[in-house]
Amino acid sequence: MTLPARFARIAAAVGQKVGAPFWTGAVLIDGSPGYINDDGDFIPGQPETEVPCKVQIDSLTEAMRVAAGFTDKQYSFVILADGLTLPPNTDAKVQVTDAKAPADFRGEWLVSSLLRDTAGIAWSGRGVRA
Repeated sequence: MTLPARFARIAAAVGQKVGAPFWTGAVLIDGSPGYINDDGDFIPGQPETEVPCKVQIDSLTEAMRVAAGFTDKQYSFVILADGLTLPPNTDAKVQVTDAKAPADFRGEWLVSSLLRDTAGIAWSGRGVRA
């Protein structure tokens, strides 16, 4: 079992115990628009890609609140790397689809910052409601 898979199991168990669970969701990675090439041929774009994930939504730390560009509509999030087939980026959206998640966590979040931990077990960042 890989380190990200082991951590995902541990994170899920601990999160349930302390009331900070990881919810079912997806990372929505932007596609690309179609275009007309130099020969006049239409080249179709790529559709948005939906990558299933486990995500935890959390309130911001005090350090995040004093950072430039802070708004009170931001939340922090953690995306477990286990099972991600494509890495998220700051053009992506994080979607929480789990019906058990609190209502203010469900929906889509625009990613405004993103950082992967050095062990490769999770991505953390900030987002605002889409």
